[in-house]
Amino acid sequence: MVLTKTEGTEVGMKAAIWLRVSTTDQPIENQRRDLRRFAEMRGFDVVREYDLTGVSAAQGAHKRFLSDVIRDARSSTDGFDVLHQL
Repeated sequence: MVLTKTEGTEVGMKAAIWLRVSTTDQPIENQRRDLRRFAEMRGFDVVREYDLTGVSAAQGAHKRFLSDVIRDARSSTDGFDVLHQL
């Protein structure tokens, strides 16, 4: 799913990457590499990463970071255009 704030081509659109693994002993670099490759293939400019290493989804702790994502996406200076779920 791609959600954009602007109409037109995806090339040159600003994007954010959401990285999350449940425990600190799980490697996150494969996820980062795959998401950066995905963005590059589509011409997205990755302007922000949200790294939630060790933040448990089972207990809902990751939800507090969603407000940061929404705030940042709406920002006129640091905002981004694309949210894509793999």
